[in-house]
Amino acid sequence: MLPATIMRRLEALTTISKQGKRLNGLFRLMEAPVLWHEAYANIYANEGAITKGIDEVTLDGFSQERVRAIITRLKSGTYRFQPTRRTYIPKKSGKKRPLGISSGDDKLVQEVVRIILERIYEPTFEESSHGFRPERSPHTALQYLDQQGDAVKWWVDMDIRDYFTTIDHDLLMTLLQKKIEDKRFLRLIQAMLKAGYLEDWQFHTTYSGVPQGSICAPILANVYLHELDCFMKTVQERFQQGEQRRPNKVYEHYSRKIYRLRKKYDTLKGKGAGKEQLQEVQRTIKSIQRLRRRYPSGDPFDPGFRRLQYCRFADDFIIGIIGSYADAEAVREEVKGFIQETLKLTIAEEKSHIRGGKKGATFVGYWIKSYSGHRVVKVKVAGRHTTRKSVSERIQLHIPPGKLQQFSSNNRYGNYQTAKAAHKVKMTMLSDAEIMLAYNAELRGLANFYALAHNVKTKMGKLQ
Repeated sequence: MLPATIMRRLEALTTISKQGKRLNGLFRLMEAPVLWHEAYANIYANEGAITKGIDEVTLDGFSQERVRAIITRLKSGTYRFQPTRRTYIPKKSGKKRPLGISSGDDKLVQEVVRIILERIYEPTFEESSHGFRPERSPHTALQYLDQQGDAVKWWVDMDIRDYFTTIDHDLLMTLLQKKIEDKRFLRLIQAMLKAGYLEDWQFHTTYSGVPQGSICAPILANVYLHELDCFMKTVQERFQQGEQRRPNKVYEHYSRKIYRLRKKYDTLKGKGAGKEQLQEVQRTIKSIQRLRRRYPSGDPFDPGFRRLQYCRFADDFIIGIIGSYADAEAVREEVKGFIQETLKLTIAEEKSHIRGGKKGATFVGYWIKSYSGHRVVKVKVAGRHTTRKSVSERIQLHIPPGKLQQFSSNNRYGNYQTAKAAHKVKMTMLSDAEIMLAYNAELRGLANFYALAHNVKTKMGKLQ
């Protein structure tokens, strides 16, 4: 735990940030040794903590003397960030993602900067942002979308090309200056961005981007795309129209028929009509009710009712539109213009689409689609108990098509489609308990990730 005085100073950053004021004294706050101990406690257990940068220095050997030495160099202006050691990790697409590995001292400085930046920016980020934030995850992003209300008619699926490596440094520093007045703290961040990288022992200058693998990269990336979140909030407020959908004419037509037949039933019953005659009227009513259930009570194509949903996880974002295809196209062009002209980023056209709500789109590893079933709810109408179809469609979350087949193939389980299992020769010498532990470990992560998916038990049951 941080001492009370440091905690109060950090909490003051949050308060001042919420008030919209610019902050100073951040570099001076970094001189508190206890903040460096907190930074070390946060990152020492990470897998990359003992990974060497270009100077072979890791987090091993952390001490009070090491902290004092770093603070002294920072205060005197002699601290220099080492270039990151660039390596590559494979992506699902078969391509490779560049990863920058910093030296041990640089990791400590980055974590202290991250702690301060998080106190400043976390309270001001929008609810639509879910990537790299405390107590947020892909699951909270999906739940946020689900809570927005009705299912959408169109999904606007856009992809930013090479986001982390194309962030404009000058624009990022301008955005940071909106909240931060401390010039020494800003110069430190700028030096971090300009440190460059070493690949095959050749130095490369970084003119744009934040190194993936850097401790500060996630929050700096969020600061940059926070501008998109704010822009989308204004687009949403301007786009949305109407309190509720107008009634569906076909649904109302059948409702009037049912109303007249019920009045006829009451009249016949009052006159003492026979049982067969009353049953015939009831059968007609049920027949028309079945027809009515095929239609929503509200007009799904009401031009006077429009809604826009937006959610972002890191650089992956999705827009849901309740409106016409022309509305979806207009929103896409407006967002594309903001990203390219204001944020100076590039849209990957081959990965950007407008898809029908029921066809669905991929977001944070899930397949999201609109669904309208035959679920009905009981409501009381004119003193009677009857059933009526639920007014709105809903959003459903699914495991992407082919995902489990691919998982089964990659892990050599066998053929998922035919449910024909295959044995693993390397596991035949293990005990039953060891075999079960091995398979459970592989399945547990997949099952936990897709816990929100529709019919997950059926789909996973087959794999299991």
